[in-house]
Amino acid sequence: MIPAEFPEANQVFGPPQGMSVEQVMPVHAFVGEVHGGSCDGVNMIVVAWRPEPEDLVALCEGGLVYFAVLGGLPPHVVSTTFPTRIG
Repeated sequence: MIPAEFPEANQVFGPPQGMSVEQVMPVHAFVGEVHGGSCDGVNMIVVAWRPEPEDLVALCEGGLVYFAVLGGLPPHVVSTTFPTRIG
């Protein structure tokens, strides 16, 4: 999968210090707050990933989506729609 631009994105995160764009691609993100639900007002960052053709084949065959965070695992949501309300 590759990082994708999306209409709600309002920031771009570049590679971490000491790494280059050849190692880590820039990622478009929405930085804001959750509106509604049990998490109302909580800060959130949303990024989007576009599956490549081989990803779509794997997903259609029941394959898994893996989510990796370097440096620890904060609370997260994986969705196929932009999450405007969580919880």
